[in-house]
Amino acid sequence: MVPAWKARREVKRVWLKVFDRLTAPFERLVQLNYDANFPTHVRLTDGKIRPTAKLAIFFTYQPRGFAKSVFVSCEHLKDLGYTTLLVSSAPVSDADRDALLQTCWKIVERPNYGYDFGGYRDGVRVMQDAGLTPETLLIVNDSIWFPIADDSRMISNMEADDLWFNSPVFENKPGRNKKNQHFQSYLTLVKSKALRSAAFRDYWRDYRVSSRKRVVLLRGEKGFSQAMFKAGFGGDAPSTRSILIGHLHGQTNEFLCKTLQYAAYENDDLLIEARALLESYADNDDWRDAALVHMQKALVSTQPMGAFCYACIKLLNFSFMKKSSYPVVHDGMRWQYLRAVRNGDLPAPHPDVLAEIMASRMDAGQTTDPSNPGHVSAIHAA
Repeated sequence: MVPAWKARREVKRVWLKVFDRLTAPFERLVQLNYDANFPTHVRLTDGKIRPTAKLAIFFTYQPRGFAKSVFVSCEHLKDLGYTTLLVSSAPVSDADRDALLQTCWKIVERPNYGYDFGGYRDGVRVMQDAGLTPETLLIVNDSIWFPIADDSRMISNMEADDLWFNSPVFENKPGRNKKNQHFQSYLTLVKSKALRSAAFRDYWRDYRVSSRKRVVLLRGEKGFSQAMFKAGFGGDAPSTRSILIGHLHGQTNEFLCKTLQYAAYENDDLLIEARALLESYADNDDWRDAALVHMQKALVSTQPMGAFCYACIKLLNFSFMKKSSYPVVHDGMRWQYLRAVRNGDLPAPHPDVLAEIMASRMDAGQTTDPSNPGHVSAIHAA
């Protein structure tokens, strides 16, 4: 007999497919109208920066006014040699616009339509309408704090990598269908060969805009990756999880211990296990083997940066942090990140970024912080 949860999942899957078919014609009409009247839907403002060989499409949604970290990101992109095309899905105040124009090529103000991929698509259109063919395109959105280290080599390493299409995080879970493999889309790098390809052109030309998050994930984050992978760009990379584990195997026991000291978990059993490993720390092979097995197990279900922020920043040069509280392990990650900064084990970010992280939602109960011995978080207990 089929378990009830499987039956419910299948019913939901079928219903969503039917719903997608029913709503597709309406979404298509909305998109055709939007595209046909594009100049009336958007406001374009020229900035002070001239186009270069490197362009960044920076999508933002800041309806209450721009956070200071957005200006930090724009300055950082400028320092990296990128011309920024800032796309805002909320109106921009005169003061924010004047400030942003100092570090941007153009500002696009548009309706809150299609989430980030709707904004990316408009950015690509503005780029193409201007006749720009950059050597490198960076697509980034404000769902991350970026950078969290001024001297980060993350972007330069991606630029030097032999992948034409790349991102810091590649989701490629063992046993999953290849159609689910994708780069996380909050920061994606597209280099010349991929940027000039038919796959890139056709994807954005044919992209069907939706304002439903589930559909945007399928057509956007996964769809964009799959289109580029099928064209031979980037799909053969190992998963970020496997890269991190490979690096961890080459570290000292002391480094592994520190990784666990700054770890965060969604799973209470894994949290208890991590605390036991810290309490039993010994600089020998038995402890090392147990720690590596634990880390491998934790990474099966948890994103690398969420579980082991210290190791990701140190070993993978990650220079971003998710603002989202989903998955909830990010609440613990931010707590641990700030502990590492206070302890001098990680460099402090720009003061404006640091202030925003400190003001964000955190949950020490999900971490191995010894000052918080309870292993069931307030969120889980609610």
